[in-house]
Amino acid sequence: MINYLLSKFIQGGDEHTSKRNTRLLLSITTSVLTKLIGVGSTLITIPLTLNYLGTESFGVWMVISSVVGFMSFSDLGIGMGLQNALSKAYGEEDTSSQKYYVSNAYALAIIVVCVASTTLITISYFVPIERLFKITDQVQLDNAVSAFKYCVLAFFMGIPVALIQRVLGGLQKTYVANNVMLVGSVISLCSIFTSVYLDLGIVGLSLLFVLSPLIAQLIYSIYFFFFKQAVLRPRLRFLSRSRVSSIISTGAWTLCVQIIYTAKMNVPTMIISASLGLLAVSEFSIVQKLTGLLATMVGMALQPLWVVYGEAYYRGDREWIEKTLTRSLQVVLVLTGAAAIAFQYVGQWLITAWIGDGVLPSLALIAGFSLWMITSNINICFVMLLNGTGNFKRQAMYSIFCVG
Repeated sequence: MINYLLSKFIQGGDEHTSKRNTRLLLSITTSVLTKLIGVGSTLITIPLTLNYLGTESFGVWMVISSVVGFMSFSDLGIGMGLQNALSKAYGEEDTSSQKYYVSNAYALAIIVVCVASTTLITISYFVPIERLFKITDQVQLDNAVSAFKYCVLAFFMGIPVALIQRVLGGLQKTYVANNVMLVGSVISLCSIFTSVYLDLGIVGLSLLFVLSPLIAQLIYSIYFFFFKQAVLRPRLRFLSRSRVSSIISTGAWTLCVQIIYTAKMNVPTMIISASLGLLAVSEFSIVQKLTGLLATMVGMALQPLWVVYGEAYYRGDREWIEKTLTRSLQVVLVLTGAAAIAFQYVGQWLITAWIGDGVLPSLALIAGFSLWMITSNINICFVMLLNGTGNFKRQAMYSIFCVG
């Protein structure tokens, strides 16, 4: 069934089209595999960490995860700007510009890290972070605040390291980037077991979890820039104001899109934590995670369309783009609609079998997330097209009306 659906994306054509279809199929396959590993890791780690940490500390971990997720835009759109610039250069067969885009993006990312880290350290002395957690026990509160600070700082430090994913995407090697993510997921899973076995608590568990994907990305970055594509290795002599402007102009609008999306996904958890407490966070987060697994499976499969749309767009292959968009919508409606209907009937049973009956969401909450699952994945079909063709400005303007 999956092979049949994937084959719907593959169409005949000239040499460029044939290579594009092959890359797309490889990217979709590895994306699905990566997400399956991620799903399996989540199914294993959530009940494990819930039992290990307890309800309150588990809620702390979910809050930290939401905050880190909300900060996914903190590279100011540099990564997406780099990916689109490389995708355009690839489509136009402009190999000479690629090393300039890479060097300038890494330079910008390092500047962002320095500014963001300094700002975090400074404001931590003035902003009462502990208000984010409604915890009465002082020891638990101190651990929650420490975990929060360390994880955010680690996330900032990893911004330049994570750019390798965008470099590979822009060079039409999304399937390689997916393999790097796959290794990172395995390391993350191992870090959870290690944290529980060594009893590292919320601080050690959350910090190792944030750092784990960066290990795989750092190792591959060294291999890529020193052995695989040394010509693209970031160098000071490749810094160029015109290339910086190109990355920033695209990145600014992608930043708006990221802020809007991450706000819709992660702010509710922080609001629930501050207003209703960590028990409510646990209930909300568990159903969000479970429905999110089903939704992101499709979203992950569609992700490779971004850079492939870009390459096709800059080659002027409009017919391929239109056919692929239509077929992606058909596949999403079939898969996501069936998953949403099934989840509405067996959702509570799955959650009970998964973590027990200590945290059981209402049918209304499950229905809401089931509807979200359908609409968000239909939206992703169009988002990938807009991203690939560089229409971030229009996308950001439309998204503003959907924040609520």
